[in-house]
Amino acid sequence: MTNRSLKRFEGRLYVDQGKLYFILEALPEAGTARVSCRVDGKTEVSTVPLADIVAILAANPELQLDALGSKESSKRVKKRANGWFFHSREGEQGPYMSADEAEEALQQHMLSSQSTAEGHQAA
Repeated sequence: MTNRSLKRFEGRLYVDQGKLYFILEALPEAGTARVSCRVDGKTEVSTVPLADIVAILAANPELQLDALGSKESSKRVKKRANGWFFHSREGEQGPYMSADEAEEALQQHMLSSQSTAEGHQAA
């Protein structure tokens, strides 16, 4: 695979041993990826071989999350009369003082929404 195609793994989700993982960064030069998961309310970041990531994603293609900062994520931020809001699975969140503040809150929400529950769907 090319470096460009490996970079498309960033922002993807996968389930392994009942835990939901989020791919933070693909590192083709090192042949690894940095992934995060939530364990006991804390975010853990680890390094996983890219070969394992490729195999896992091939087996679980339906789990995907908007990449942080993507156009899809920014479409979730809307201006209302009383401030800025973002839309999530849980409903509209806000208000925030600015679009930047709402986008930052959305990114934090996306990361903190990771669950250890198997089958948990993307934000």
